[in-house]
Amino acid sequence: MEPDSIAGVGYKVESSVSDVEQGSSSPPLKKAKAWYKQPFNPDWERNDDFRLWLRPDPADKYAAKCIVCSTRLANVNKSALVKHANSAKHVRNYETRKSTVHISDGK
Repeated sequence: MEPDSIAGVGYKVESSVSDVEQGSSSPPLKKAKAWYKQPFNPDWERNDDFRLWLRPDPADKYAAKCIVCSTRLANVNKSALVKHANSAKHVRNYETRKSTVHISDGK
């Protein structure tokens, strides 16, 4: 049986038929925690691990932008930022950008 969701929040509801009645020896389903949407934290822009590439998404307070990868990071939280920073795509783009010489127009 599929778990029911309550208003799209992500709670898993146990079936009304117990596992004993179904003949199953597995433990009953536990309720999943509700997903917390983390708004962009301005402190992340001052964090040495993120400050060179992370910007808030002006259109969505729950998202961020990676200026190195030109990628929008939805439902952002610190662990998602660390995961993105360690991704092969980001590391490759970051190293390429770091080694690129920027020429000033002298103005």
